[in-house]
Amino acid sequence: MNDDFDDPRRASARLAQRRDVTGDLALFDFEPERPLAFEPGQWTQLTLRDPAAADEPVTRPYTIASAPHEPRITLYVRRVHKPRPGRLTSLLWQLAPGAEVRLSAPRGRFTLEAWRSEPAPRTLLMLAGGTGLAPFAAQLEALWREGAPAPIVLCHGVSYAAELGLRERFEELARAQVDAVGRRWRLRYLPTVSRPTHERNAGWRGACGRVEALLAGCGHRDSPLELALGHALDPEHVFAMACGYARTLENVQGELRARGFVGPRRAADGALDLLLDSFGEDGGN
Repeated sequence: MNDDFDDPRRASARLAQRRDVTGDLALFDFEPERPLAFEPGQWTQLTLRDPAAADEPVTRPYTIASAPHEPRITLYVRRVHKPRPGRLTSLLWQLAPGAEVRLSAPRGRFTLEAWRSEPAPRTLLMLAGGTGLAPFAAQLEALWREGAPAPIVLCHGVSYAAELGLRERFEELARAQVDAVGRRWRLRYLPTVSRPTHERNAGWRGACGRVEALLAGCGHRDSPLELALGHALDPEHVFAMACGYARTLENVQGELRARGFVGPRRAADGALDLLLDSFGEDGGN
């Protein structure tokens, strides 16, 4: 029997609560039996038992959306319906508080290490598509607590305004002038919706288009992104990180390369200007 659920390398955790953003988008807060050491931006394998196939647990990777200092492990998940109902997300939405799951040791390189280690850190540009927001949510909370060495701009693209998860928290952080320990803090939050004429976006007055559209508009006097950055979008002034579907990242990378960015590989001088983190078209089902 292949029962990864009882693998001793996985930590037992229990669902504390589900915080719905929409009917198909939610933050799941888990309380692990033991602390999980990780860097903001890393991912964990979530494993659930399937009552219909008890000997075949279901496992999917999800980036952790909570910071290391927080007592709970938060995952930001979209329920999958197409092309067929997602097996894991269908089970996940059925879980009641207290239900047991398994979490693997966190892994991944989509962290702040390269940016933080720069002699003079550039403005940090975070580009998130949909649930690609998760690593940035963790990183911002960590930076808020520990200090940010340079200004930050968070861009989050969604189809509908209701899908702007954690919007109130980011707006709160964007209003702040100092961080949790009294040091200078500068965050600009730039949400955008890709279907501005849809009835679900009635009343929306913010930026429109996918997250990569914010890049395409740079170079114009009224570019929302460059106004938020306070300077040109170029690798001399900006360290970019992007997370979302593979197709979104292809578009992001194309826009940034047109402006001189060479990442995710290092430039000839050893500098790094872009980190990418993609997930499959099914969104992790």
